[in-house]
Amino acid sequence: MNIENFIIMETNSFAILCYIRTGKLDKLGNAPIYIRIIVNTKRAEFSIKHKAQPNNWCSTKGRVKGSNSKAKSLNHFMDELESKAYKIHAKFMTKKKPFDVESIKRKLLNIEETHKTLLQIYDEHNAQIEELIGIDYSYGAYRRHIRTIQHLQDFIKQEYKREDYFVKEIDLKFINRFNHYLVTKKIGNQNTTTKYVVNFKKIMRIAFANNWVKKDPFYHWKAKWKKVERDVLTELELRTMMVKEFKIKRLEQVVMFLFFVALRDWPTQMY
Repeated sequence: MNIENFIIMETNSFAILCYIRTGKLDKLGNAPIYIRIIVNTKRAEFSIKHKAQPNNWCSTKGRVKGSNSKAKSLNHFMDELESKAYKIHAKFMTKKKPFDVESIKRKLLNIEETHKTLLQIYDEHNAQIEELIGIDYSYGAYRRHIRTIQHLQDFIKQEYKREDYFVKEIDLKFINRFNHYLVTKKIGNQNTTTKYVVNFKKIMRIAFANNWVKKDPFYHWKAKWKKVERDVLTELELRTMMVKEFKIKRLEQVVMFLFFVALRDWPTQMY
């Protein structure tokens, strides 16, 4: 590909290149005009559906030479495209939303965004669960997913300075960092931390099943569970609870349930 005569306008990791492709001249010797967008070394380009004579292209300004109405109209069109691209980039930066070079290109060309984000998918998942509370899910299961998405949101803000994260960008490193974040924040024991990551895993499985990601980033991840030795109440402790009066009806129901289980498991030991 022969690329020449372009101008670079750059803001941090964002740049726009305006150039003509002299290797694709038409029968009249006109070269197609292209715009290339660069974000963090990644690039996307497209034709603006206009052409110019190579001799009439200004390499300094990246515009068509001349002051006739046709040249002015074409240059104004390119000015508007570049201005819109910078505004789109600035909006992404201000809102701290995840974006890449394709996001800017799609916005610029008014193409619907197809890239899904993690919190977006999780919100949709939780909304579906909420509608099924008491049918297929318990309220406790719903609340566990609410807490998980809150931890993910806080993690993304702290570690990546974003409001959300593209699922296509999530890899094993992201998963391990999230697990490390939960451990350092001391939000619970080993099993509690693992449960949050397992909840996150479910969301990525949904993304994989819907072809929003090319591969499952959890493929090489293994859950780490810590075996818990639970203490068993003695006969004296159970008898003490039997005769105790509780002011809260719910606590009394819990105690009666525990007594029922104990009576079922050790019927000959209770009397």
